[in-house]
Amino acid sequence: MVIKSVTSTPGPCTTETADAAALHAVREVVLRSNCPFAISAHTVAARPRREGEPLRDYFARSMDDVIAFSERAGKDSLDVLVYRMPAAEFGQDLTALGRLARTMVHTLMSADPRAPRPLDRPAVLRPDWRLSFAGVDYFMPVFAPLYPAEHSRHTFGVRDQVFLFLQPNESFHRRLGRRPRQVRQAIRHRFEAAGQPYDSGVLEAHKFVLPMNSGEPPIPWYDMAEQSTPARK
Repeated sequence: MVIKSVTSTPGPCTTETADAAALHAVREVVLRSNCPFAISAHTVAARPRREGEPLRDYFARSMDDVIAFSERAGKDSLDVLVYRMPAAEFGQDLTALGRLARTMVHTLMSADPRAPRPLDRPAVLRPDWRLSFAGVDYFMPVFAPLYPAEHSRHTFGVRDQVFLFLQPNESFHRRLGRRPRQVRQAIRHRFEAAGQPYDSGVLEAHKFVLPMNSGEPPIPWYDMAEQSTPARK
């Protein structure tokens, strides 16, 4: 399941202005999502990336935003912290998306204010692994224009941007209510009816960057080199 939305709420940045353009760009994705919770979810944006800024530096610079978001998520019922990157630089293919995810996860884990740690491949591949930062467990789906219209990570009319979402697991539980199994099943059926089926019985890490088609081998982003500089065309 994916929870998405768009609001004009300022982002949690402590020293820089939030990326208002990210909220505007993701609006089409949100409005056309097959997730029933999309339109009502509370989304804020991280600070924007500077032109030409290495991805590692950008993600490291944005960690204050993730810390502030983590502190606010529960009490303010926040659902998504969104990042946007140019597809021409970071979304040409699944390898590029995998490198993007690897860079973000490594940055989060190494900068965790509570438990800084390296990215441990065996741990990531355990069934119980969750991406944790500042005491909050996160789901991190990546959306890109390279995914076709029949894919659950399709960006609809947005053709030049890749979106990376940080979604607190608490947000899922809050919205699933008292019948989580039934609600999850209903959402999967809704995506299937819209021609966007997705595999649900896979490892958490394999849900971050999805393959092009349901049933194909997972994308091993944890084995990919990190993206330190913009990819060349």
